[in-house]
Amino acid sequence: MAAIMAAAQASALSDAEPNTLGYRVTRVLEANGKPTSTFIIIEEYNGPKIGLVEHTQSAGTKAMMKAFKDEGILAEKSVLTFCDELPPKSKL
Repeated sequence: MAAIMAAAQASALSDAEPNTLGYRVTRVLEANGKPTSTFIIIEEYNGPKIGLVEHTQSAGTKAMMKAFKDEGILAEKSVLTFCDELPPKSKL
């Protein structure tokens, strides 16, 4: 699964997706540090919709979703949450 996620990340950060500014794959850990099978992908786009549309239609994303479906990885429905990043505060 990590290889599938890495390929999707490489595609998202390539010139094929110019409006994808960031794509970070994280894995949820148990309290003892043991990795779980839950991944959280943090994506940043150059606008609220344009980059997301390009990304979901890209070959890398389509290949990842097909692999997930073929392997039965997506046991639950994916959750898509839109966020607005707060500006950093001064240390003063």
